[in-house]
Amino acid sequence: MKRKERLFSKKEFSAFIFIFLFILLNWPFVSIFDKGHSRIIFYYLFIVWGISIYVLMLMGKSWIDYHKDSVQKKGQDQQNILAE
Repeated sequence: MKRKERLFSKKEFSAFIFIFLFILLNWPFVSIFDKGHSRIIFYYLFIVWGISIYVLMLMGKSWIDYHKDSVQKKGQDQQNILAE
């Protein structure tokens, strides 16, 4: 689990996901599935959209979990400064 959290919280992985989804949702790639049936394109876009939302949710959750300790430590440091 920690391995996935570290992977999803890296900036390089975010850039890779952006480029990958850009290619999947770009018109020349989408037109490969256009065989005269609009239903196939609808299913393709719906599935890619759903998977992208799921991956973005995992990335956001792992980023929060990965950086939770540093944010809590920063908050405690600020409280100590204010207490002095």
